[in-house]
Amino acid sequence: MMLDANAEILTSLSNFYERLMQNDNFELKDNNECKLAVADFLPQLQDFIHQFKMHAARATTLSKITADRKELVRNPSLWLHIPESQTKSYNR
Repeated sequence: MMLDANAEILTSLSNFYERLMQNDNFELKDNNECKLAVADFLPQLQDFIHQFKMHAARATTLSKITADRKELVRNPSLWLHIPESQTKSYNR
């Protein structure tokens, strides 16, 4: 699903910035302004990741509920646990 893919991309981006700030070859590693900017940016990324994952879970749940209800409409014998022989008129 696209939402899961987006969450993975943001996770990768977050990991990149964490590794960048630990890299000794990064010239701005010790720059306080840069440290603060990255320190502010990473929690925002984590919030977006969490939101994408929550939306993906909700979409999956909604899809399952829709499939279950579709099955109920197709099969009236499931409505009140009525034996199928008594619901033949609904199936026509």
